[in-house]
Amino acid sequence: MVIFSFIFAICCAAIAEMVKINNKISLKK
Repeated sequence: MVIFSFIFAICCAAIAEMVKINNKISLKK
């Protein structure tokens, strides 16, 4: 269960980073 929570946290962080990158690209256009 702890491992699942750890993986879930990593996925959330990865998605958050992708959103930040997409926002930066959108602002540049």
